[in-house]
Amino acid sequence: MNSSELFSSASSTSETPCVQTFRQLCDLGFLSFLSTETTDNTSDTTPLFQSDMIDNGLINFTHFLNYILKHIDRLMIRAVSILQRSHEICLDLFNDSAFDMARDILVTPKRLSYAREKEKNLYESLVALTNSKQNEIQKLILQAVDEMHEVLTDEACSLEIPGIELTDQLTVKHARDLKKCTSVIQEQILVRLNEIIANKLLDSINVLHDNYVGTLTRCLISLESNSDDDVAELSASKALQEILHSAYEVNLSIPTNSNLFQILIDRMKELFRTFSWNNFPRIDPEFKRSVALNMLNSLSEAKLAKSVCSQLNDRIRMSHDNFETLLKQLDHRHTDRLKSTEDKQQRVRKDCTPRIARLLLESTSLKDLIQYGLPKQGREIGRGQYGVVYDCKNWANHQSCVLKSVVPPDDRHWNDLALEFHYLRRIPEHPRIVQLIGSVIDYSDSDQ
Repeated sequence: MNSSELFSSASSTSETPCVQTFRQLCDLGFLSFLSTETTDNTSDTTPLFQSDMIDNGLINFTHFLNYILKHIDRLMIRAVSILQRSHEICLDLFNDSAFDMARDILVTPKRLSYAREKEKNLYESLVALTNSKQNEIQKLILQAVDEMHEVLTDEACSLEIPGIELTDQLTVKHARDLKKCTSVIQEQILVRLNEIIANKLLDSINVLHDNYVGTLTRCLISLESNSDDDVAELSASKALQEILHSAYEVNLSIPTNSNLFQILIDRMKELFRTFSWNNFPRIDPEFKRSVALNMLNSLSEAKLAKSVCSQLNDRIRMSHDNFETLLKQLDHRHTDRLKSTEDKQQRVRKDCTPRIARLLLESTSLKDLIQYGLPKQGREIGRGQYGVVYDCKNWANHQSCVLKSVVPPDDRHWNDLALEFHYLRRIPEHPRIVQLIGSVIDYSDSDQ
């Protein structure tokens, strides 16, 4: 009878010592009332305890001993399975880490070379573009002046000029105030004209900007993500990214020491000579309009276009030099890092991985030994470089299998064998490749 029938009859009959022992084991949690249906003993979800006993006193006590032995084997298999899985996870982590480091060593120099080459192409393309577009820039300037002629003069008329003293007749008291008025008007005209020309010029080179900077940025982000986490290096990385974006964002400006500005100043001096310094002009909208019109009419589109192209080339050249300097710093950082990475990769591949693989082989072999026992060695089939192959009728629920006996002479061969066993088990099933069933280490025989 099974365990449930045993306790149902216990109320009407006296309990034997065997039944009392069984009840005590149940109370302690070592046994439980479970069904005796056949289950897979290797599954992790299999119940820890199953019982199927016949209470005949001490006559069939050997059945109880067999049950205890099977139960111990079950516990050992479960423990070894957990250990085997832990070894397998660790080995996979080490293998993935070694692969990532090897890929980093191989790919990083190519990425640096790619970034350097693409930035050089971008630099040369932008310089050639600005040089070839001088006539186009001249047309853009002429078009901008024609389109904004009235708007700029109207803005100049309504411009407020702070910091000057005016009389009741709206005339200035000092000559320096007159110069300041003209300077403010000319600066306003230059700023507005510069914005219009810059916007028109940006439309003609935005396509080239987007095609190159986007790829360069992604490549450099990848390179920076592999660098060491240091505050100074991170700030250098940020500066590098900002230079990449600002270097090729065309922001036209006319400095005060440029030839164009000097030309405009000379034109304004000629304008001042037309005024009577004994009788200062009225600082009214008409005066502001006349100053703005004189400035716009005196602009030389050819000289302004040449100045714009020169400024663009200077800005692009400075950005290119800054980029090369920071890329060299990045290259030096990666060179030092890759030396350390290569040492780590060799240590993982030659030291850590083989050791974990050997532990995995031992835990797998122990599990197979407990679960299936030692295979029975049959007749010799053949000999190879690494061992002897024997016939085996059945083992581990497989029929007509073969047994290969390998005796590694030292630890290095042990580690190589463990790695080979691990990788062979990962190969998908194929009709022309021998499938590995399992492994067993016979510690009792020094020759196997």
